[in-house]
Amino acid sequence: MRITAEAREKITAFMADSGESKIRVSQLSLGGCCGAKIQLGVSLADSPEDDEEVLNADGIEVLIDPVLHKRLGQVTIDFVPESGIVVLSGSGGA
Repeated sequence: MRITAEAREKITAFMADSGESKIRVSQLSLGGCCGAKIQLGVSLADSPEDDEEVLNADGIEVLIDPVLHKRLGQVTIDFVPESGIVVLSGSGGA
């Protein structure tokens, strides 16, 4: 798992404002006209759930479900001005 410099800068600022010390990568199910669409999201977190892995990505602790992590393969967290913080899967799984 890797975090780009731009994303790390934004995440660090969000953490400083919120007091949270970690981020969580999770799967989101979004309804749509053609059925559910799966997307990945990033949120601030303070502590892991019982079943989550804790990874260190470029100095930031990242919480993720181990099954999701395995399915995604290599993950990059980036900042895109039009979209905000985004999660990109190297395996194309999400």
